[in-house]
Amino acid sequence: MTAAEKERKERIISIQGLLNQGYSASYIKKLFDTTYNSIRKYKTGDPDLLCRFPEKPGVSGLIDPYREFILDCLNRKMNFAAILREIHKTKTSVKRTAFNVYCRKLKAEYGINNKTNTIGRELVDAAANKTRYIKRKDILRYLWTGKGLSGDDYAIACEKYGALHYLECFIFDFKSILMRRTK
Repeated sequence: MTAAEKERKERIISIQGLLNQGYSASYIKKLFDTTYNSIRKYKTGDPDLLCRFPEKPGVSGLIDPYREFILDCLNRKMNFAAILREIHKTKTSVKRTAFNVYCRKLKAEYGINNKTNTIGRELVDAAANKTRYIKRKDILRYLWTGKGLSGDDYAIACEKYGALHYLECFIFDFKSILMRRTK
């Protein structure tokens, strides 16, 4: 029995004793800072059984039937939120944080790397063997100041978004108009 369950057992025994002595539920409620439902629940029954915390199915038990589906989605580079949305469509209720922990464990167990950059293409720096990302703010900084993107990142961004080069030309023209103060 855990320490919390022992404490709960003592509380149940005290509540049952006070009820048997004729104290009112409202007095016990104030004394123990509890609810009427708890008092009603503890009124009769074995304190050894009442003090036990109910067994909750672990996240693994809820998600294990979807293990192969999750592995397939992780291998297809789907993010955790998209996978969880698909699982929620089956009326299985799983909390996001617990699901993310489960997915991280699967990724570590199977050596899955499903990280992609913000434009949806996996980038691996061969020297450091780390994934690098092109951030939206870096693209915006590059468009306005000409800094913040390497040549490789710019080429990948232009490949993904063909209008990026035209947007760069448009912004350059706009800045030159502002600098010349002409209409």
